[in-house]
Amino acid sequence: MPRRKVSHLTLHDIKLVHNAIVAWVSLLRTLPVLQSLSMRFPSGLPDFELQHAVLEALKASPNSVACPLPALRNLSLQNVHHGHPSPFVDVLSCANPYPHLTHLFLSTPPCFYTPSKVTEFWMQGVLPVLRCCSATLTALTLKSVEEIGFPTVVFDGIYFPHLTNLSLARVLFDEKTGTEGFILRHAPTLSFLELIGCKAVMITDMPTPGPSYTWEKIYKSFALDLQSLSILVISPDTMHDSDDEDAAVVQDITYTQRSAVEEWNMHHFDDYRPPPWLEADAVALAELSKSVSERWERSIQE
Repeated sequence: MPRRKVSHLTLHDIKLVHNAIVAWVSLLRTLPVLQSLSMRFPSGLPDFELQHAVLEALKASPNSVACPLPALRNLSLQNVHHGHPSPFVDVLSCANPYPHLTHLFLSTPPCFYTPSKVTEFWMQGVLPVLRCCSATLTALTLKSVEEIGFPTVVFDGIYFPHLTNLSLARVLFDEKTGTEGFILRHAPTLSFLELIGCKAVMITDMPTPGPSYTWEKIYKSFALDLQSLSILVISPDTMHDSDDEDAAVVQDITYTQRSAVEEWNMHHFDDYRPPPWLEADAVALAELSKSVSERWERSIQE
């Protein structure tokens, strides 16, 4: 029988699809030995009703205090839209944690809201969830199309005693965000670190030109303190279309400019010129990469 081509969906059809998806997700509660779960939401215009319903379905039932998936170890939530953070918080709340969760992957698509809404999602949604997973988590991936860290996303106080793998994409490094300190707190256990499209914040309207917070400083602190690190991946921004001519310029930039006066001041890169401190950054990165590579070679020989 030939497949019927669907040219459009009515609101009733969409509701039926929503209900079917939510019903399927709810059935996950009947799989107490399920260890891995990966869910990917559409990356286009957000369907908050569906996302809310799916995340709600992952929660424990109102009449039960038991974890809905007690054996879950790996959880991947992709393209979680920046909406009201409460459904996301409830799924992994401290009151209802997954007791054996070791791997958490979270990615967010382009945001259709203001930067303050992005900040609200991360500060009130994501970071509280991370604190709830602190006891068991060994691998964490945070990826965002929007830059994380401005106006204010602070990683202070977040610590995972068993964390070995950390991957961050488009997370800003700044003295206020505490991203560097967040990484260094895991020096005793961290063996794998990946930074994709991460940038250091450079304030443009300071009395003295140039950044007060450089990658040279960050790389040197990593080389000094991350003595368990054996794999290091630092790559340019991959969130752009490779066919876009401007993407080649944007991908090479390791700093982002902000104004100390304005809350959100995106820098236009049309007239971008490499600043002089990039050479020192490159030297520090080469030294860090060399020390990590030598540590890796020693580990495979043992």
